[in-house]
Amino acid sequence: MRWCWLACVVCSGSAMAQDVDSSADSATAATASSDSPQLGVNLRFRSMSIPSSILDTWYFDSDDAGARPLDRPKVGANVYGVEFAVEPAPASFLFYAEYWKVRMEEGYWDDREDEPVDHNDGSWLQPSKLGMVAFGANVGHEVPLSNDDANNWVGLRFGGGLGLAIPTGTINRWNAGANWTSDPSNGCAPDEFAPTRATTTACDPDEVLELWPVFPVLDIDVALRMHISDVALIRIDAGMHDMFYVGTAVGATF
Repeated sequence: MRWCWLACVVCSGSAMAQDVDSSADSATAATASSDSPQLGVNLRFRSMSIPSSILDTWYFDSDDAGARPLDRPKVGANVYGVEFAVEPAPASFLFYAEYWKVRMEEGYWDDREDEPVDHNDGSWLQPSKLGMVAFGANVGHEVPLSNDDANNWVGLRFGGGLGLAIPTGTINRWNAGANWTSDPSNGCAPDEFAPTRATTTACDPDEVLELWPVFPVLDIDVALRMHISDVALIRIDAGMHDMFYVGTAVGATF
């Protein structure tokens, strides 16, 4: 009888030990899972622009006293990109590739460099298929605005980063009057006045501007992020991406 009782105790202890080991393994697995960074793939869109108040620092506009009645073109870009995210919460690392479709109509640019002011010495610029292909990386920190243990929660991310942009397309330039870049062989008589849209159809461009082969990209951003059941992400962001921007991104997390 004693042997039977001892056997029961041993078996019971063994079973308890197995349960403890199983619980420990589950806890270890859960901890490892929670410590693993979350990964994600997103598609993003941004609308970027340079405010007129900034361009006013370097260029006259049609509403300036004495300026020619030609509105200065607005400068902006639509950005389409893809992102890969690695997020060991609360930090996040973002790697992106994107294309900028530059929004800039052709028009007259009258710089503020000369004294005395001469509103006829500006240039007419005409973009042709102008854009950028950009690559970069951002780092950020997310602050939960709701319970981040819930299936659905909201956070605020602050971040920044660096990148490189390679320009595509060209910019044709017509200069005012006869100057060192004018080419008399194009059959267009030099004009003492500033170029206009008519100049672009009557005359060949004086030059095609040489763009830098690579431009630096500086990122400063703040984003509202909506996490959906740990499988999807919706983001609304704003900040600086060489230009000021507002944008959105949607993606999957895993």
